[in-house]
Amino acid sequence: MKKLLKVKPVQVPWSIDCSYDIANLVWDNATDNEELKIRISTYPNTNTKKEVLSKLSLEYGGEDKVPDSKVFGAARQIVELEFIGCSLFVKHSHIYGYEFFDYEVIYPEIIKDHNEQWNRTNICPNPSFYEVVDQDLLKMLGFKLDTNRKHWFLTTQSEHINIVANDFTWSYVTRQSLNKPIL
Repeated sequence: MKKLLKVKPVQVPWSIDCSYDIANLVWDNATDNEELKIRISTYPNTNTKKEVLSKLSLEYGGEDKVPDSKVFGAARQIVELEFIGCSLFVKHSHIYGYEFFDYEVIYPEIIKDHNEQWNRTNICPNPSFYEVVDQDLLKMLGFKLDTNRKHWFLTTQSEHINIVANDFTWSYVTRQSLNKPIL
């Protein structure tokens, strides 16, 4: 039996909306700080969604007057992930990739109080964004383990993404900057 790589969820207040693929992707490997930027659609916990729907209800003069498109998209936001010092980026289809990872934390059905925990802590227990704890794959690929390199794994509707980088940051993308290029 092959060894599965252990993963741990990254602590963020959102979850990747697996109904969508990546919104935008740029890898600028022409610089010394090889930088990877990914824009993804995310959704919040139930409490945040209720807050947004309440504001929309006030804005439109009643819950029944809020347009369906606004209700559907309530509190969904685009998040930009920026990986710094990126040295590996692999994107592949859903058909390939899951078999390497320990399934226990990947599926929210396994976490019985997923929504309760998320509402209580404002940290999503299963954001579809993970740090790969096992360093075996990095060793196999020839990375020195005394560096700051970390391995991350993201999943969307039809893609898995593996990234090896020094660090990452994330931020919400404002509606005004959605049409602007990310570099």
